Amino acid sequence: MRIWLRDHWRTTVLVTAVAAAATVAVEVAAGFGGLRLTPVPALDAGLRWTSASLDPGTLGQAAVRQAAGWLAAVGWAGALVGIVCILTLAAQQAAVRTPEIAIHRAVGASRRTLAVAALAEGLLVVGVGVGLGTGLATAIGATAAARWPGGSAGWEPAWLATVVTVGVAVLIGSLFPLWGARRRRVAEVDLAPPPLGIPALQLGAALAVLVAGATLVRHGAPVEHAGQLLPSAEARIIRFESADSTVAGRAGTLGSLLDRLQADSAGADRGRVVSVASPGAHTGTGTVDELMTECGQCFVGGIFLKYRPLQATYHTASADTFRARGARLVAGRVFDRNDDHDSARVAVVNLYLARRYFQDGEAVGRQLFPGGRLSGTGYRVIGVVDDGRAAGLGGGSAPLEAVYLSSLQHPPRVVEVLIESGTGSRPPPEWLDRQPIGSYRPIDRMTGADLGEAIRGPVRWFGRLFLVEGALVLGLAIAGTMSLMLLWVRALRQELAVRRSVGALRRQIVALVLGRAARTGLWGIGLALAFFGPALWPELGRIMPGVPVWEPDLVAGFGTLLVAAALIAAVVPAIRAGRATPADLWSQR
Repeated sequence: MRIWLRDHWRTTVLVTAVAAAATVAVEVAAGFGGLRLTPVPALDAGLRWTSASLDPGTLGQAAVRQAAGWLAAVGWAGALVGIVCILTLAAQQAAVRTPEIAIHRAVGASRRTLAVAALAEGLLVVGVGVGLGTGLATAIGATAAARWPGGSAGWEPAWLATVVTVGVAVLIGSLFPLWGARRRRVAEVDLAPPPLGIPALQLGAALAVLVAGATLVRHGAPVEHAGQLLPSAEARIIRFESADSTVAGRAGTLGSLLDRLQADSAGADRGRVVSVASPGAHTGTGTVDELMTECGQCFVGGIFLKYRPLQATYHTASADTFRARGARLVAGRVFDRNDDHDSARVAVVNLYLARRYFQDGEAVGRQLFPGGRLSGTGYRVIGVVDDGRAAGLGGGSAPLEAVYLSSLQHPPRVVEVLIESGTGSRPPPEWLDRQPIGSYRPIDRMTGADLGEAIRGPVRWFGRLFLVEGALVLGLAIAGTMSLMLLWVRALRQELAVRRSVGALRRQIVALVLGRAARTGLWGIGLALAFFGPALWPELGRIMPGVPVWEPDLVAGFGTLLVAAALIAAVVPAIRAGRATPADLWSQR
């Protein structure tokens, strides 16, 4: 083993580095299974939800689990790339060491001695590589867990999975030279050119992950001012919680609050927006449950249906909630002060629901039944508003069909009051977030920047970890590309010798090798655009609303980096092939 390490220490160091990188990929990916978001209160507004209902907190937590699952999948893909690199390096070393091992066998070395030496070298690589990787992964995992913006974050390293995954690959690779020399022949068997599709796959995976990470980081950038998420820079949200268990009592309190705020807005500040809504409604997240609509005569599946069941996202809202969200009134009217607890039940639906689940898209005047119960109270549709885009985590998994109920008819136990200054630029009243209002007490206060960090912070956090994993996969892909290019040049040494003999210049040989590497990088870009990207990018866009499916400028930038990485990986093989004389190339047989 001492002779092998002395003669092949460069490859041993490279295998150790690859093992460390693969360890980091596994540890970081598998460790984040306990991410928790700051809980969003459920819509407790006197409605009878079914057992299949999902509140905003559950939807957000499901989105975090899905994003963590993709993070783990990418990490395991990185570990797979690392294993392929390790086995590729082992194959390269087997091609070099096979004659040497055959000579040792010819002079009396036993197979057991050679196997012990190979396994000892493999165990050394496993110990050093996994040790370094575990230390680096621990640092990355602990730092990331401390910076998780959504609440608590647990990180547990996958020690056993790392040792088994990486260690077994290294030990198997360490035995490759013995398998190559099992016939005790000193003469080396000619090698077939290895397929360069493997590094193309590795580079394509790296490109898809890097673009995903950069897209999330870009979209998760902190907001510059509150107006990017709220109606204006001066707007803010105050969250209240009521100790009153009766719906009627809470409704009376919220009605009085709206009256007082409207009175306070008299004078120069008549354009002030005062929105009272359920938690998450201002960012488009709500409770998901069953709904039944009085469709009329809707032709579905070859029959006419009077009632149509569906799932919808429920919110409560006041008159100004739609203006605060920028939702234009399409038909009918929105809520007013008279839509209180003692009046007939009414609802507003979005345009998507109206067009799909009401005859001719005419929803105003028809009935709908929350919870999907025809035996329950029917709600008359009084208005249709434009579709709003969800901004909070979990909104992407919620149905596009949205139902808005009056906050005065169904007052939530926890309610969000949004205040925006009007034309007179008067600030929101200070008393609003300093003193209780009936049974409602202020429990939280958010500006646009606070709201933006709550929404975009987790997106940015995931983006940074995807970038870390993408960089690891790219590094592993470079190592694998370099190894395969060395094997490729070695397998084509006879052809290169003939080319040099008939007059090919050194720069032409170098150009041949680099051209093949550039082609491998271009194939990687194609695979990323055709397979890896379409599998990853749309899913992240669904989990995190507002994130684009892909960014062309990021693909172009990282694609250039990909080709450059392939060329860098081929520099050493190209220089070796260019410097060798025809006699040197032929004598290497």
